[in-house]
Amino acid sequence: MKILHVGDVHMSTYPPDARVDNYVDELLDLLSQVVAVAKAVRAQAVLWPGDLFHSKTRTSMEAAFHMLMVGIELKEAGILNLAIPGNHDLYRNRYESLDTQPLGHLFKTGVFTNVSSTRGCLPVTLYENNFRVTVEGIPWPDAQKAESWISRVGTRDPNHQRVVMAHCFANQTADDYFGDPVWPYDGLSGTQHDLYVFGHDHRDLGMTALDSGQAFVNFGAICRVAQNEYDMTRELAFALVEMQPGQPPYVQRVRLNYRAATELFDPVKKAQRQQERAMVESFVEALHTADVDVADVPTLIGTLGLAADVKDRVLTYIVEAE
Repeated sequence: MKILHVGDVHMSTYPPDARVDNYVDELLDLLSQVVAVAKAVRAQAVLWPGDLFHSKTRTSMEAAFHMLMVGIELKEAGILNLAIPGNHDLYRNRYESLDTQPLGHLFKTGVFTNVSSTRGCLPVTLYENNFRVTVEGIPWPDAQKAESWISRVGTRDPNHQRVVMAHCFANQTADDYFGDPVWPYDGLSGTQHDLYVFGHDHRDLGMTALDSGQAFVNFGAICRVAQNEYDMTRELAFALVEMQPGQPPYVQRVRLNYRAATELFDPVKKAQRQQERAMVESFVEALHTADVDVADVPTLIGTLGLAADVKDRVLTYIVEAE
């Protein structure tokens, strides 16, 4: 039985800062490669472990349309789309906002299936002859909580293997990352799963196999949203996993065809955006600490060395906050 695991997509019709290419076109090209492989190997399912979208708003319906078309092509080929929400799929990181978000609309179409078991969604079981593979998910923010994992402690069955996908930081050493909880692989191995696949961490952490036969997989996001070290240097890939009775998961790295990061990012533009952010943050801090009349705010903003559109956005945010 074959399944695919695809890291964070971050579909968005608004390109990230410093990107100079067509961000959507690149993502659609990468996703078309995923679809082609899924069809060629006759995969039973594609696992999407969160952050299918980048913008946490209810207005990203064009982005939802792009993902819907990808999902439809897979579904019409008999391949399931199993997904969970990540932090970027939720407004203010609240799972309760899912119904109003692009991913929530995808779930309503039935093209994508929500397998967030910590939120009452049913796991999905795949069948091949007498062999079963059950897939469940732990979405954001549940995957950060120890009780979400403890409840899954149990024995493993060689003829009924289990897969869990989670949106959280997890790695072999439990190194701290951005101050968020990081689960060590060894600490999760007591649960009843044979395969663990992760979203949220964009870095390529590869595949780790424990002596128990359990496999942990995260080849990183397939998107490149920031001009940081790992987005500039890492290989874009996804996982093709073959599962058989009584055997540990066999994980293959499938490298995507993609353009070099140096062709996608403008370092001058990034430096400008960083300078603008610093100026805005400094200005907002000054408003908090000084006795400034609201009527004087537009004049003060005019003194900042910002692009006109940035000044307009700053003023809008301040007016809405009043």
